[in-house]
Amino acid sequence: MNAVLTAIESSALVPVYSAADLSTAEAVLRACYRGGIRVFEFTDRAAGSLEVFRGLRVLVDSELPGLHLGVGTITTAARAAEFVEAGAEFLVSPVAAEEAAAWSHGAGVPFIPAGLTPTELLRAQELGAQVVKLFPAASVGPNYLKQLRGPLPQLRCMVTGGVAATPASVQEWLAAGAVAVGLGSDLLPKGPVSPEQAAELERRCRELTEAVAAVATVAEAAAVTEASTGAASRQGDPA
Repeated sequence: MNAVLTAIESSALVPVYSAADLSTAEAVLRACYRGGIRVFEFTDRAAGSLEVFRGLRVLVDSELPGLHLGVGTITTAARAAEFVEAGAEFLVSPVAAEEAAAWSHGAGVPFIPAGLTPTELLRAQELGAQVVKLFPAASVGPNYLKQLRGPLPQLRCMVTGGVAATPASVQEWLAAGAVAVGLGSDLLPKGPVSPEQAAELERRCRELTEAVAAVATVAEAAAVTEASTGAASRQGDPA
């Protein structure tokens, strides 16, 4: 799997943010980074988003080592090309945008298309995506994803859209089978960011990264137990 996609799955948290002002976006990105975030999606929604993204790319390269910066709300090949030229490491779409997916695949850039129904998500995967986006996730809930992955276990879903930015919510989605959780307005402040807001954002991001780490620890312990049980069972088998 692509290194960026591996980072998305290992971190399991992707703040999804839009801003028309570079200084505000920088404050948000710095706070997220201090809180342990290592993957960040800046969306192409606000006026001048390309220029703001270029500024964020400079910030990441100069001050935030290890952070993967991508762009969301990509629906055309032209826009995909502009942001990749500006330094986007991955692209995300709110739909199964075939033209953008084909361009990204040809350029070797991870592209995460979206869907809601089983047919839409399978079609998104068939565009060549290793990870697809369940969107809007809050409209269906974690149990929907769990049921969806019964007949379609090959789907690797990042969930985005109205997801609550709480440790319990993130853990519930991961337990249901999500490989990553995109968090937007419930986590990230709108408008100018005060020092107090930045500190609170940093605290919440740290709380969320700790919640993800706890899930990983439980999963690792379960895997070790399963492996030990299997080994013991094989030893007890008659020759």
